[in-house]
Amino acid sequence: MKTFKKKNIEVAVEIRNKMLSWNEVNKLLRREFNNKKENKDFHDIGYKIELVNKLFNCNLNMDKREIAHEIQQLKIDSKFDVMKPEQLVKEIAKIQPSFYKRHVGFVFSSKYCHFHYPNKFPIYDRYARNALSNLLGKSKSYYESNYTQFKKDLDDLISNLSWKSSYKEMDTYLWLYGQWIVYKKYIDDESELKKRFSHRIRNFIKNHIELFFELDSK
Repeated sequence: MKTFKKKNIEVAVEIRNKMLSWNEVNKLLRREFNNKKENKDFHDIGYKIELVNKLFNCNLNMDKREIAHEIQQLKIDSKFDVMKPEQLVKEIAKIQPSFYKRHVGFVFSSKYCHFHYPNKFPIYDRYARNALSNLLGKSKSYYESNYTQFKKDLDDLISNLSWKSSYKEMDTYLWLYGQWIVYKKYIDDESELKKRFSHRIRNFIKNHIELFFELDSK
């Protein structure tokens, strides 16, 4: 396991606060999910699906109406308090619209649940998986399609810290650190960086490179 300090989290929060568009997206999602907390109305559910998909890059290239209908049928409002978070995420992740080979998956499911209850559901995506596996000395594929193990290990990490942290802080850190791992790997290969990052993200990292180096400073 890599050495992990409070300073690493503080740097991640500092970087996040400089990413104005990222902050605005988060504020928008939290506001809209608070305004439409329940999952009973088909149109409200569909609206929230579109927001998460477009603003948090879930790549749901499938029928959103059918996904909304399936979530409506799951009656998840009654399950938030009684079902284990990882079980509910898995239940939503298994939704598979007709004529599509893919399920909606853990990336969308974790984000959809997260914006209802940020303190119960950590966000799971490729950057978070990569970051956590790197921190804990696991293989890159260790958390592939395994939200339960991801959440368990993240919970263990947080509980063993010498300071109080939250999913919000850890989500921020894992998202940024996960990108930084990839960026460092190709830092001298501009063509590879262009394949993996948008022009905006590449420029942002370049302009704040010293802060990013502090994400994994000892």
